[in-house]
Amino acid sequence: MKIMTKIVGMMAEFGALYGLYSKHIIDGQSALIVGMVSVVFVLVIMDFASGFEWQIERVGRTVGSIAMYIVTRDGLQAGYFSTGSPIVLTMLGRGALEESGARKIVDSCLGQLVSVIEATHPKNELDVRSRSFSLVEELLNSDRFSSVKNFVFQHPKYPDADAVDFNLPILTDLMSVYLTDEYLRTHPLGDDRLGN
Repeated sequence: MKIMTKIVGMMAEFGALYGLYSKHIIDGQSALIVGMVSVVFVLVIMDFASGFEWQIERVGRTVGSIAMYIVTRDGLQAGYFSTGSPIVLTMLGRGALEESGARKIVDSCLGQLVSVIEATHPKNELDVRSRSFSLVEELLNSDRFSSVKNFVFQHPKYPDADAVDFNLPILTDLMSVYLTDEYLRTHPLGDDRLGN
């Protein structure tokens, strides 16, 4: 009962303060409603503050989930990729990767890329795919990819004008799937790596 009296008192105080600072004349019932809303708000803030560390961890998990969604989104162009799991490049996808010159560039720095992925200690294939995707995005900003970008610009449809759409996001996906496959070929992730 003592706690309830204190809460009602707090509601009235918040209501009265609202009346003073808002330059509005409010009756007792309105003051009580404003007070109730204010107390609930304060209690929510107090609850948030007490679980602040948990909230930060939750935000971190959410950001990770968003990143994973972006990497595995359903927007993969079906002509270039298989629709099953794991994702596999089709003949068209392998052709675009080869003809654009992207495969040759990835192969030229494959040892470095594999080392970077290995340093992250991936727990599963999706971790490898996620890291491969971010590495490919970094690579695309390097000067060595100018000719690949020109190829994409000159071929908005691949392999010819009547074919499937072709753009930089598709090429990024092609390259990241290729890099993932190359990594897993030399670094298979068995049950011992998964902690089982």
